[in-house]
Amino acid sequence: MANLILDEWLWSDLSGENGQERQRESFRFIKAIYIRCDRIVTVKNSPFETKAKRFLGRSDATSRPIVKFCSRAILFNSDKFHCILEQELCPVPNTALVGIKPDDSYLVEAYYVDTTTTIVSTDEPLIDKLKSNGVNCEHRDEFVTRYLATVSKLFENGSS
Repeated sequence: MANLILDEWLWSDLSGENGQERQRESFRFIKAIYIRCDRIVTVKNSPFETKAKRFLGRSDATSRPIVKFCSRAILFNSDKFHCILEQELCPVPNTALVGIKPDDSYLVEAYYVDTTTTIVSTDEPLIDKLKSNGVNCEHRDEFVTRYLATVSKLFENGSS
């Protein structure tokens, strides 16, 4: 099982704010996380969790099936989603947060609980800063494309 730290792009994508193609791709990505037995990790009361809760309130026809899947299969499934409580956070090296926006510090805090995780973001300056500090971090576009291809290969190999 891999732990993934995603920032708020996921909820923007799933709500359709970034276009229908991103919405469809991110919905496939969430389904792939479920299939691969991976898990999303965040910090309690983080911007990610706040936006997730807001997303769950969507009721338009396009969002309803996505909300239903995300809530049942991911957000209310402890095997798929873990919110790190404040008391579970580990000390973060002082240099790791230098130049990181306060709203993004939760990503780094979550990472230092388990440094085998990968942070997936769309914020290129953040990605560059994290990589320069030795943090496993990838851009959403490359990561999601590769992740979905891996899941497709699992099905191809499983059916042969």
